[in-house]
Amino acid sequence: MRLIDADLLSEELNSFSMRITGSANSMAIAVMEETKKSITKMIDEQPTAYDVDKVMDQIRKREVLFRGKKINGKWVAGCLLIDYVSGKYFIHANGNSVNESDKTQEEGCLKFFAYEVDPETACQYTGSPDKNGRKIFEGDIVKRELLNSFVIGEVVWLDTGVCGFYLKCKSICYPIGKDENSKKSECDEVIGNIFDNTELLKGDTNGKTDNM
Repeated sequence: MRLIDADLLSEELNSFSMRITGSANSMAIAVMEETKKSITKMIDEQPTAYDVDKVMDQIRKREVLFRGKKINGKWVAGCLLIDYVSGKYFIHANGNSVNESDKTQEEGCLKFFAYEVDPETACQYTGSPDKNGRKIFEGDIVKRELLNSFVIGEVVWLDTGVCGFYLKCKSICYPIGKDENSKKSECDEVIGNIFDNTELLKGDTNGKTDNM
């Protein structure tokens, strides 16, 4: 599927129509006008493939969560904090906050603990769990079941075309996410990540399921 600017297409159609009918006879002009109306109507009746308002609503409702590897090699998930002076990355783990408004006499003052993490491992939650309920993060290695087959790839963020998280399997990218009627991605299973299990992406990452 490719997204286009329908308004720009209609303008180009009008411009093309004017160029073609500039020196045409009345019969040709009438035919061209009817053709233009039919095409314009067809364009206007096409469903919106990318509803911006709907996408923004999903973004507002989506859980914003990051994870990263601490200095000791263990994973931690929570809110990502970046110290732009030192260039260091930290993650404030959920539940590690203490309200100190009483001490400071200032509303909204929190004291919290944050763990320094390797910046290379700081990855965002896609907003979708896999078929086992496990959160799918950027950088995860996911096995996706297709019709009588499967693929294995890395979860990446793409900011070209329709921006979003995708499962990158060599030269093919599959969108990550659940549809409106599903509570989780029924065909996806997290089997590792690119930091701890790089061997999972080596060799054959395509195959047939056992039921074939």
